[in-house]
Amino acid sequence: MRARLLSLPLFWRVYLTNTVVLGLAFLALVLAPVTVSAPVAATELLLLACGLLALLAVNLLLLRPAFGPLQELADTMRRHDPLSPGARARRRHGDLQRGGRSAGRPRPSHRPRFSRAC
Repeated sequence: MRARLLSLPLFWRVYLTNTVVLGLAFLALVLAPVTVSAPVAATELLLLACGLLALLAVNLLLLRPAFGPLQELADTMRRHDPLSPGARARRRHGDLQRGGRSAGRPRPSHRPRFSRAC
């Protein structure tokens, strides 16, 4: 299951993570025996703020692994000297290669082709 999640594009990993966090918030609001009055009381505001902080902490813990490959790539780029090649970013579970292309096969050219009018 974890390998399948890691093979998803970054956008979908972040989307699913946020879906889990928002789903937890929804369940907490539905199942908790609390109400919020029209002029918000101090205790209600404190409870809502604690819930928000808990959601932000869960979101941070779940998103950190999704952005790990980008952090590694940024660190590699900071250390890399273009004049002395050799440092490479590590490839994990297809994060740097998508779409079934092999590393040796060139990408198709998207430049327009002009015919010679002689």
